[in-house]
Amino acid sequence: IEQPVLKPLNWLAIPLGPLLYVMNWQSYWNGSMHAAVRFTSFTGQQSPQQLDHAAYLGAKAWPPHVARGNLAAMDFDGQGALTCLESPLQIIGAKHDRVTKPEASRRIAELAVTSNLTFVEGGHLALWEFEKDVTAILDQFVSSLHRQEAVTPSI
Repeated sequence: IEQPVLKPLNWLAIPLGPLLYVMNWQSYWNGSMHAAVRFTSFTGQQSPQQLDHAAYLGAKAWPPHVARGNLAAMDFDGQGALTCLESPLQIIGAKHDRVTKPEASRRIAELAVTSNLTFVEGGHLALWEFEKDVTAILDQFVSSLHRQEAVTPSI
């Protein structure tokens, strides 16, 4: 649906930015933005404050900027760059992400030379929803880098 639907809608959002901005705020204040964000970004473990903040950021975002970002993301392919990375890479995927599918995290792990893939529960905003799990993964990754640095003599 990218070519026939998503790209044209994003191109249309650019000139309609002011109208869409008002509509975004209307959906924030009537709660429909919260329902949409809850479905697309969380799995139900989020706090009311996290849900409200994510909805607020969605309402606050200037639609033409979001549209241009979406268009750029649809045309971007960074797979070649992953094969050139020599630094260790920690990939954190979310098992229930409806925006960035778990398959994308697996593909990144396949292409990266030195990578570690870990999945957490959660949706697109698992970083917020399961912040303790994400922090533990990052702590473990950084500790492993320090252990490698201690073992590898510098030249």
